[in-house]
Amino acid sequence: MDVYIKTEEETFHFPVNPFSVSINGGKRYDTFDILYQGDKDFPAEKAKRIRTMTLDTMFPSEYEPYCRYRNIPDPEQALNKIIGWSESSAMVRLIITDFSFNEMVNIANYQVDGTGENQGDKYISLDIRVAREDATELIKIERSTSPSPAPKLKENRTQPKQEKLYVVKSGDSLFKIAKKVLGNGSRYQEIYTANKGVIGNNPNLIYPGQKFIIPG
Repeated sequence: MDVYIKTEEETFHFPVNPFSVSINGGKRYDTFDILYQGDKDFPAEKAKRIRTMTLDTMFPSEYEPYCRYRNIPDPEQALNKIIGWSESSAMVRLIITDFSFNEMVNIANYQVDGTGENQGDKYISLDIRVAREDATELIKIERSTSPSPAPKLKENRTQPKQEKLYVVKSGDSLFKIAKKVLGNGSRYQEIYTANKGVIGNNPNLIYPGQKFIIPG
């Protein structure tokens, strides 16, 4: 078995296989408090809980028969790599060959222990969070450098009808006024309806000086 961390810049091969690897996972549940029934768990659709992994290994100061290769890295340099990846927001790819494990992960936490028979050896425990598949997909959004035109607003308001005011002259009748102002004498009824409060019940009785509203 071999364990690797791979980034865009490099591939780090762990010099010693992990003493233990444990993976936790399962469905993600949303909990709702139902009135009079207590808490109920419902599986969230199309979602899985992010898996967590604990990986315990060591960086020996000298080559030992259990090392995976001879030119092993300096323990301090190896630790600095791990710490740098842990403190970075970028994900790395973790590969564990015998487990057929090849996933993007975040190194959430780490714990270093230097106590051992050889004080130069460094023991490290990594808490790893396995990213969901959709978290590794990159979405490119093209932004336009030119400002977007302001949206045109549709004018929904009803425009008020244009009304004219006509002052009755001597010899006028509603028919004459309708013909003169509206172009059609037969529309006198419209003038009467609009001014019935002024004219009264008899449309034939109008007087000079009266002011009529002429419908639009």
